[in-house]
Amino acid sequence: MTKQELNRDIKRMYKSYFDKIYTLESNDFFNWIEESLKPEYKRLYFADNDASTLTLDNLKRMMIINRKIQVIPFHTFYIEINEQKL
Repeated sequence: MTKQELNRDIKRMYKSYFDKIYTLESNDFFNWIEESLKPEYKRLYFADNDASTLTLDNLKRMMIINRKIQVIPFHTFYIEINEQKL
């Protein structure tokens, strides 16, 4: 996965998450999170463990979604991040 594809997919995931909040009923929304969002989040998270190719905005988007649905435990979220990038 290239840098552009990863950042594009994160933006799409973030946009779809906030679109679904207001359009789905509660049961449908939680089913959508379990069936679609969590696998997609894990795929994007593990595509770049050290956040070396993420833009700062997309890193923030990943943090916001993880704070909401808690896919990755907080104590391990980007534990190998490259400090030189920040």
